[in-house]
Amino acid sequence: MAIFDVGRVCRKTSGMEAGKLCVVLTKPDKNEVVVAGPNIKKGKVNIAHIEPLPNIVHAGKDADAAEVTELLKKEGLIL
Repeated sequence: MAIFDVGRVCRKTSGMEAGKLCVVLTKPDKNEVVVAGPNIKKGKVNIAHIEPLPNIVHAGKDADAAEVTELLKKEGLIL
């Protein structure tokens, strides 16, 4: 099991979205993942720019920000 598996909840650590939560949707290559989250545009992110959290949600690879937001609310990670 890898740290950045699909469904892993992460916190962005750099850029304008630093500090916001996101969820890994796919892992297209070794150093990048596709993430989405509340107030985060779905897209590729270098794994050096996110911090994995212990939570995992069941998000599909086609999930958008609204779906990810609902999953994070169900987990109690956001209000």
